[in-house]
Amino acid sequence: MKEIKEIANRNRLYIIEDNAHSFLSEKNNQLLGTFGDIGITSLRKIFPVPDGAILFINNEDLIQSETPKISSKGVIDPYNSLQYIFCLYHLLSNLGERYRFSLDKLDKFRKIHQHFSNYPDLQSMNCKAQMSMMSFKIVNNLDFNDIALKRRENYKIWLEEFHGKRGIKVVFKELPNGVVPQVFPVIVENPKEFVKKMADRGVLASHWPSLPQEVRNNSQYENANFLARHLITLPVHQNVKKYG
Repeated sequence: MKEIKEIANRNRLYIIEDNAHSFLSEKNNQLLGTFGDIGITSLRKIFPVPDGAILFINNEDLIQSETPKISSKGVIDPYNSLQYIFCLYHLLSNLGERYRFSLDKLDKFRKIHQHFSNYPDLQSMNCKAQMSMMSFKIVNNLDFNDIALKRRENYKIWLEEFHGKRGIKVVFKELPNGVVPQVFPVIVENPKEFVKKMADRGVLASHWPSLPQEVRNNSQYENANFLARHLITLPVHQNVKKYG
């Protein structure tokens, strides 16, 4: 990152950090999304909402410039309301008393497993784009610390579950300090059988990545097609619970 910043400074360029998949993760006690001049992170990749994002303005000159400031209270969108009916009905019951942390307190992010530290004022709310009102209300009452802890704990449970299992290759065998995983990826020899076994246990296993039509089954993209067939992701989100 140091070399990239030097290049940007020499050429008078801004660094835009695309952190869509890694909100809550950090490196060297610094939240991802705050290394560049501008950082973007997606909320729906981590939280039970279909929309919403955070725009971090980390450059003091940009903060003081005429950056448009948009209301953070959300907008009402009938299409989003329909999305919630179908994809969040079973989750809303879990968003009760155990979530007691405000999005407005992001700058007071506390230590997690002794690997997460407090952050300075990141100006996240000053330049945050609009999201649906329901998404805003949900995210504004989530406990970020609790979610990060549970995701890390669930990842470690999967590590124990698949340790030494034949026909299953764990992609990342270690969980580095500060990383809050989105999913638990494995490469399996028999993906159809594996997905069925997971479904029988009540676990939603998904193929990744999805490929565009011109790549799918194209011999020029052998590696991509292999991963699309054999790479399976397992959930580690905060509503996953160990059983048995």
